[in-house]
Amino acid sequence: MPHNRCAERTGLSVVVPSASRGPTLHVLLIALLQQEALRVPGSEIIVSHATFDSLNEAPNMSPRVLAACASCDVRRIVHVDSVRINDALGCAHRYVVASKHARNNVLLHLDDDLLPKAALLQALVQSVCAEPGFPEYARTSRPNPFRSAPLRPSFYGTTPRLCSKDGYRFYSRRYTLSQRGKWVLQKPYYVLTNVASMSRALNAEFVAVLNQSYASLMRVTGGEGCDLVFNHFARGAGSTPTALRGHLHTWSVENIRRPKHLQAAAEARALAVNPVDSGIQSKATAATATSKFYGGYEGG
Repeated sequence: MPHNRCAERTGLSVVVPSASRGPTLHVLLIALLQQEALRVPGSEIIVSHATFDSLNEAPNMSPRVLAACASCDVRRIVHVDSVRINDALGCAHRYVVASKHARNNVLLHLDDDLLPKAALLQALVQSVCAEPGFPEYARTSRPNPFRSAPLRPSFYGTTPRLCSKDGYRFYSRRYTLSQRGKWVLQKPYYVLTNVASMSRALNAEFVAVLNQSYASLMRVTGGEGCDLVFNHFARGAGSTPTALRGHLHTWSVENIRRPKHLQAAAEARALAVNPVDSGIQSKATAATATSKFYGGYEGG
């Protein structure tokens, strides 16, 4: 990680698409508002309500968060009606919402059932704000004085995937580690955008071509595939999808919501099912109850 800790002073706009998952969103908002990255002046959480059920819950969401977390600054939560644009673009509507409503130059696109832990959140912000040329990426001279080219922003996530006509495939652990803390894998890869940071500039570039280049495809797929279209755009524009190191992980919000006494009850049921192999069963149950996502690097 660069010595220049721009993440400590750079405002962050977190864009959270949500569709009828009020209890999960409630827990996520509380957890996010207690992160240091969201305490930087100007940082905000933009909740993009993709369904009428979710939108109807919006007026009560901030009071509920405040009731559960007196120290949470609910003024940082912005609610956006995205029902119509979600019908047209599916999950890609998040980029349009970010372009229209985000006030900061660092964006984090985040699904409403995942919570980046503090180290990951800091790394996601730092990776963007430390890019050469951030935030405008103005044209800069190369060694050849007769040629210039714009600096290109990248985007950063936790989960790389091989992508082909056969669909997504997991990466195995065949990689080398660079000095800058990024995993450099052997083949070009896509990065899932369920947890992804990027500059406002890169997001705006995608939105500018979204309607003409990708909207019809999103309609055909029923709104699925926004990871694919964004990666396709980014690579075509000269940007690099970058997966951060695997030890920087997220929690499943569903598991955060699970009270300890329910975890204990689940372990007890597992022991009752298989008392002979209770040690192995107990470890497996405990791992499920505290599931982490280690950047999606499956395999040996």
